[in-house]
Amino acid sequence: MRVCWTTDIHLNFVPFPALFGKELAGEKADGVLITGDISECHRLSRDLLSLREGIGTKTPIWFLLGNHDAYQGSVMQAKSIANKMNAIASNLIYIGSEEHKGVELVEGTWLIGVDGWYSATAGTPFESNVQMSDFSLISEMLVTGTRDPRDLTAGRVAAARRLASDEADIAKTKLAAILRKKPKRVVLATHVPPYAQASFHMKGLSDDQWLPWFTNTLLGDLLDKVAAAHPEVLFDVVCGHMHTGGVYHRAENVSVTVGAARYAVPAITAMLEF
Repeated sequence: MRVCWTTDIHLNFVPFPALFGKELAGEKADGVLITGDISECHRLSRDLLSLREGIGTKTPIWFLLGNHDAYQGSVMQAKSIANKMNAIASNLIYIGSEEHKGVELVEGTWLIGVDGWYSATAGTPFESNVQMSDFSLISEMLVTGTRDPRDLTAGRVAAARRLASDEADIAKTKLAAILRKKPKRVVLATHVPPYAQASFHMKGLSDDQWLPWFTNTLLGDLLDKVAAAHPEVLFDVVCGHMHTGGVYHRAENVSVTVGAARYAVPAITAMLEF
């Protein structure tokens, strides 16, 4: 089983997404996995269909959403669009959906997806001077009715924590369901790295200013507990968001692979073999 993994492809910067789809199809993989930041909300459906045009109608395209997919809209709107894609094109499969319980890639190896979100629980969220585009382009992250920088920061932190907590809850439900199947290996696809030590940036790691927006420690805490309770299961996390690649080994049975990316130059992140 070969899965062609790509992340942070930002098709809104790409004139002809179908051409990248043809590049993915050229790998002749058994499936394509996209770990978020596909496009922007107002053109998410169009870009997914264009990408599919290049990949073809038979290869499963498993995808989840990143923060950029809610740009010019909302997280809920992006999720609603993603949930409708399978009815439009049967091989476009939104694995970040609460209803999607997992895919058995090979016997004993399961793929599950959760969109993920940064949790504003690492680094120094209340002292961070970082101004994410998210704060003005995603409705859930908008803070209105104040110009006080302290209130703006507090509102953004609270919003991020709500979104990250919701995603961690979805992951908890999915992990519990998959573990009842007695897997040997679980591949958890998400967008935001679950550990500060996996928040790769340039030639090092993110600093305390960026960590609040570059990691979801709520998901990491959950994974730590689940993996410790199931030492017989291998947990492999694949994610993006950072645009800098790297591998972090959290425990004997937990590893995180972060995919590299460049704006306007979508690329194959890796071929995953099972």
